[in-house]
Amino acid sequence: MASDGKPLVRHPSGDYRWEGVDVLRYKDEGSAPFRDVTRQVLFEGGGMPTQLRYFEVAPGGWTTLERHEHVHAVMVIRGRGQCRTTW
Repeated sequence: MASDGKPLVRHPSGDYRWEGVDVLRYKDEGSAPFRDVTRQVLFEGGGMPTQLRYFEVAPGGWTTLERHEHVHAVMVIRGRGQCRTTW
């Protein structure tokens, strides 16, 4: 079990979703420039201050460029994108 009480193994439920994993907003609206993005936290804790996240960016959507002091990984499964440093 992870520190949040959820099992460490997540089973796929189809269509890039996992059992027991909520589909969340990428960020709060108005907090940063982004469009059409969701996030799922697939792993958190387990005695380590880290997360494994799956983000889904819809066609025409985008995320922000970020730097964090906390450790996390983002899993890419499908699609493509490009890095933009200016908006």
